[in-house]
Amino acid sequence: MTLHLLTFFLFPLHSGFIIHPNVGAILVVDKGDEPVNNSHLKQFLEEHKATYPLAGVELHQFFTLRKSFEEDITDASGCVLSWLDRVNSLQRTPHPLSELKVKSFVIV
Repeated sequence: MTLHLLTFFLFPLHSGFIIHPNVGAILVVDKGDEPVNNSHLKQFLEEHKATYPLAGVELHQFFTLRKSFEEDITDASGCVLSWLDRVNSLQRTPHPLSELKVKSFVIV
């Protein structure tokens, strides 16, 4: 699958999850060398910030695995643990159904 197809299908899907109003925080993890990696996803989000406003997601981090498994788990869990109090204090807000965005596609 080419990067163009990934951009068309996967990046909007991932981006939608990242900016979903019921997401209190997000840690996006990659190894850095995958076809769908944080670098490409961040670029997509920047190019489509009107549709996918990452700035509205206060607690987010793009995390690339670079150390040993244990060190990466420690670093990632430290990040998530540091967000817990803030996320637990967030209030959910109602949103009208008319604001629901549904995207469907078929890969053949």
